[in-house]
Amino acid sequence: MAKLCTIGRPFYKKLESSLTEKAFLKEMSMTKRGMLKLLQTFDWISICNETVESDNFTAVHIHEHSRQTLDSLYGSPEQGWLSYSFTYMLNILFPGRCKDLDAAYVPGALLFYRILRVIYQEGKDRRQFSPVLDMERATEEEAENSFVKEEYANLVRALDDEYVYEFSRLAAEITPFNNLGHVSGVHYVAMHVARQLSQLGVQVDLPLISGAAVSHDIGKFGCKEHEARRIPYLHYYYTDEWLKRHGMPQIAHIASNHSTWDLELENLSVESLILIYADFRVKSTRSAAGEEEIHFYTLKESYGVILGKLDNVDETKKHRYERVYHKLRDFELYMESLGVSTDIASRECAQIPQKDV
Repeated sequence: MAKLCTIGRPFYKKLESSLTEKAFLKEMSMTKRGMLKLLQTFDWISICNETVESDNFTAVHIHEHSRQTLDSLYGSPEQGWLSYSFTYMLNILFPGRCKDLDAAYVPGALLFYRILRVIYQEGKDRRQFSPVLDMERATEEEAENSFVKEEYANLVRALDDEYVYEFSRLAAEITPFNNLGHVSGVHYVAMHVARQLSQLGVQVDLPLISGAAVSHDIGKFGCKEHEARRIPYLHYYYTDEWLKRHGMPQIAHIASNHSTWDLELENLSVESLILIYADFRVKSTRSAAGEEEIHFYTLKESYGVILGKLDNVDETKKHRYERVYHKLRDFELYMESLGVSTDIASRECAQIPQKDV
C-alpha cells in the first residue's frame, strides 16, 4: 500500500488543488474545508492510486469510483451520472437542445467534469502524444501575432468554461460516435502543414487555423434528434451559431465553410484550404465491434475511400468529388514544391530547406 500511495499521491494533490480553487468552490457553493473533507471521506487518495496503478484514465472508470461521492451530495439522477453529465453539457453548448433536465443534479455534473479534467490531463501526462486524443493549442507567440488574437482568446475561454474537451471525450466513450478523434486528427494534419508554411514565410494565421479545426464539427452536437439524417448538412449552421455566440465571427467563417462540395480554389483563403485539405484526409471506419476508428490517409487514399462510399451515387456527384480532389491535389503539390512535408507519420514538422528570397 505504501508503494501505491507514493504512485498516486502527486495525482491526488493535483486533483485536490483543482477542486479547491476559489472560483470553483464558489461555483459549487462549498468551502475548501468541506471539499477536503469530502475527498478524505470517500478516500480519493486510494481512487487516485488505483487509477494510476491500472492506467485507466477513462470517464467510465472514474465514474465507477466517483458515483458514491456524487450520490452522497446530490442523490442519483434517473439516467445515471454519465448520461446526465453528457446531456447537461450538451444543453450548455446548445441551449434548448435537451428538455426536462433536472437542475438539482447540475452541481454534481460540474464536479464530475472537473474531476474528468484532472483525470484526462493526468492520463495525457503519462502517455505519448496522440493525434486522435490531443490538440496542442497555438503558442503565446503565435496568438500574439494573430489577426484573430481576441477571438482565439474567446475560444480558449469557451473551451474551458464549457468543458468542451471533457464533454467530447465523454461523448466518444458513451456514444457510437468519436467526434473528438476526427476533430483532433483534422487539427493535427492542419497544424502540421500550417506551421511548415509559416516557417517558409507564407502568410498563414495559425490561431485562426487551430481555432477553426478545433471547432469545425462542434455543430454536430447541436443537431436535434429529428435532424439526425441531415447532420452532414446542418452541422455547419450550428457550428457557425456556437462560434458567433462566443464572439468568434472570423473563426466561424473558416470553420463553418469546410464543405468540399462547392470548392472554389480561387476564392478561398489559405486557412480555408488547409482546413478542407485536412478534413479530406481524416476519415472514419467502423470496427467489427461497431466502434468508430479514425484513420489518416494520403490525399489519394482518402479519395479512394470516398469513391468506395459513392457506389450508388449519380455520376454528377462523383464528378464533383473528382474535381475537388484534383483541386486539393494541386494545393498539396504547391505546398510540397515549397518544401512542406505532407507526410504525417512523424509528429515533428519536416526540416524546411532555406531558400533565397
